Amino acid sequence: MMPSRERYRSLLLVFAIALLCASEFVHVSGPWRASLFFAHLGAFLLWQPLVAADSRLRLRDTIIVAGAAVAITLMLSPWVMLLWTALVAALVGGRAFDFSPRDERWLHLGALTFLIAFLFTLVLPDLLAEPLRSQALAPVARHWIEAFLTGGLVLMLAEAVRLLRGRRPAGALPGMYDLIHSVWILLLLLLVSFFGIALMALGGRGYLPSIGITLVSVGGLLLMVDFLLRRTADGIRRGGLAMLFSRYLLSYAIPYEQWLERLARLSRDEADAERFFALAMRAIGELTPVRGAAWQGATGVGAFGEMGGAHEENFVLPVPDEEGAFVEVRVVTGNAMSAAMAWHIRLLLLVAVQFHAAKAREERLRAQQYMRVVHETGARLTHDVKNLLQSLDGLIAAASALPEDRAVREVVARQLPEISRRLAQTLAKLGQPGDESAETVMLRDWWAGLRAQYASQGVRFADAGRLDGIAIPAAMFSGVADNLLQNALQKRRTAAGLAIRVGVFFDQNELRLDVADDGDPVDAEIARQLFQSPVASKNGLGIGLYQMGQLAAKHGTRLQLAENERGRVRFELRYHVGDTRVQAQGT
Repeated sequence: MMPSRERYRSLLLVFAIALLCASEFVHVSGPWRASLFFAHLGAFLLWQPLVAADSRLRLRDTIIVAGAAVAITLMLSPWVMLLWTALVAALVGGRAFDFSPRDERWLHLGALTFLIAFLFTLVLPDLLAEPLRSQALAPVARHWIEAFLTGGLVLMLAEAVRLLRGRRPAGALPGMYDLIHSVWILLLLLLVSFFGIALMALGGRGYLPSIGITLVSVGGLLLMVDFLLRRTADGIRRGGLAMLFSRYLLSYAIPYEQWLERLARLSRDEADAERFFALAMRAIGELTPVRGAAWQGATGVGAFGEMGGAHEENFVLPVPDEEGAFVEVRVVTGNAMSAAMAWHIRLLLLVAVQFHAAKAREERLRAQQYMRVVHETGARLTHDVKNLLQSLDGLIAAASALPEDRAVREVVARQLPEISRRLAQTLAKLGQPGDESAETVMLRDWWAGLRAQYASQGVRFADAGRLDGIAIPAAMFSGVADNLLQNALQKRRTAAGLAIRVGVFFDQNELRLDVADDGDPVDAEIARQLFQSPVASKNGLGIGLYQMGQLAAKHGTRLQLAENERGRVRFELRYHVGDTRVQAQGT
């Protein structure tokens, strides 16, 4: 349903024009003429196309408008009538829009023609002195003109009633208004009026010859400009006069604010880039006179609306950040596009392509982020499996070195359950990946499991202080301990008799995990890259420690090499129990 004012807008226009003519038909000044003109101002304010129908005027604005109407009515004179009639004709001409519904366009064109005839036959002669006025317009001719104009009013009223009873065509754009056309019409009407009066005064010519000469001169000038514009019809691409007269911004009745708001809402609600572009194209059809469009290229393939129209325009739009990528769009309209309308539609399409390109980049970034998460998760869990295999190798080697079956069974019974438990946890992470950094375990339980796991590997364990009632991040502590111990055990294979020590110490709400050995120091270049980036190494100290450094950073700190001297190589991690944050300490 249209608002009441929008529905009866045509009737309001005819009523306002009728009151304006009635005020001129009254040949004597007085309260009747002022009353009719004041009533015309009220009807005009209800019809006017500049302020939206649903706008609310503040009290101050209402007082200003009412005061201006009263002032114009009190100052009513032939000059005021001339300027006001030209202004009303210009505003009506701004509604006689190329892409308005046909019936409404014909009504506004008829109203524009009526007002121009009214201006030059009744209003303009009133500016002349009495002898010239009678010479320009005899009383009999005036009566015939008034009768002719009355017949025109009846025809416009019939057309307005027919529009009121009919239904608005699908895709019609209510309230379209072209300010630039209105300005052109106003300037032309004033030019013809003033030039005709000047020609009468200076050339001593009669009214009709002066107006005729003026109309022929202005018409010839317009035809010459139109010829030049047609000669540069491809000015959209080449520039020239077509650019000068047609490329005026934000004046072709296209609601850019609504368009940008619609694009922003679609960009927020629609994640898929191709579907977003399809919805954006449909929005162009809703906000502009475009009846249908088809597109192909980097934005996919799609179409909407009517594609069999006689007036088509093809646009080839480059895609940003993609060399050689284009989008071809075929737009169908009910009437041939002017250079200005084609440029405006192209601007809307370019904005839509830009939004699509941004949406496509978001999709690529999401895919890359997903692949990175998958890679890091797979690499971390692969490292866990490698550590478990190394533990199994160590268990087999230890069992092979034991002389009695009973001792072998004790070692296997002690370590296999812990290895089985950790392997089950790894498989669970593979089946249902998630953020395991928030999982906690009690320190005493974790410490007992770690000692059982590496009891047969020749690792010395030490602890001091209170271990009960402390919860620690399971993934971080287990990952750090396993990676450091496996790297130390790998180091022992090339350095027989290497002593490996693991310690957990608690002091003043601070928990410290140490893993140390008495072998050769880590190479200085490798030590500089540890925990900051993956390190290529045959003996460990590579991606595992980098991942653990990232995990520790997620808790607010970084894992570090506390000592790096011959016979004293120690890695350290400190954990503040009070606020559950991990912090690194220097040596």
